[in-house]
Amino acid sequence: MWPLAVMTVIHRIVVKAVNGSITDDYAPVYNAALAFLNRQDVYTANFNSVDPHYLYPPSGTMLLAPIAILDPEKSRWLFILANAIAVIIALFVLLKMFDLAWNSIAAPILIFAAFSTETVSNTLIFSNINGLILLAEVAFLALLLRRRDLWAGTAIGLT
Repeated sequence: MWPLAVMTVIHRIVVKAVNGSITDDYAPVYNAALAFLNRQDVYTANFNSVDPHYLYPPSGTMLLAPIAILDPEKSRWLFILANAIAVIIALFVLLKMFDLAWNSIAAPILIFAAFSTETVSNTLIFSNINGLILLAEVAFLALLLRRRDLWAGTAIGLT
């Protein structure tokens, strides 16, 4: 099952996500991060159009600012990779929460199933932040179950 899971992940990242979509959700995020780094206005969207708008809070802008250090294309690829890795880590944390090992049959099935969903595919294709949010929310649950309340609060606070 591992080869199928690995090939599905590679296909979603290298073929689907890198090729992208006509919908560009990443450009507003990159432009806002670049504006933030250059001390310019971040919230300049015209809400009379249906173009994707930058709607993250100021704290999100600050956390996302480092993506604008690279050029937009390389930054987008790195963002896609970070989201894919975050989804995989979140899945492994979920496995651990249910006392399943990474070398059990559940691991490749879970990875294959997750990366086959439209949710994960669209997160990668549109270069959304949802993979990182998933990781933070799963970390919140795992830390809460271990009674690490302060760290759990930090994880959910970042989302």
